[in-house]
Amino acid sequence: MTTARTVIKRALRRLAVTTIGQEPSAEEASDGLEALNDMLHGLKGEGGDVGFATLTLNDDLPVAREYIKPIVDLLMRELAPEFGVTLTVNQAEAASSARRILQAAFSEIPVLTIDRGLRNRLHDHGDETF
Repeated sequence: MTTARTVIKRALRRLAVTTIGQEPSAEEASDGLEALNDMLHGLKGEGGDVGFATLTLNDDLPVAREYIKPIVDLLMRELAPEFGVTLTVNQAEAASSARRILQAAFSEIPVLTIDRGLRNRLHDHGDETF
């Protein structure tokens, strides 16, 4: 599994806030964690529930490995303004793609219910599937 700390380190490294092998400062890690939690909770508000409670730095993200990179890409976009970084075109495109990937993967489709009047009407006309 991948921890929140690892995701934050990768996002900060992609923004060139830190370098390979360099650990984020306590403040950078804290800011990254706050942004990560806000971002993942925000996805739920947009219909993409990744199914987690608020994370700590050492918590594993409860998603399959293939969703880690999109989370890193989206977090990178969330952190860029806070660290005074302007995203490259490629980074901005990766973040937009990441949002679509996560929303598609974790969208909850509501249960469809047929109106009682319609159900009765269909039943009355010989459709026994209801």
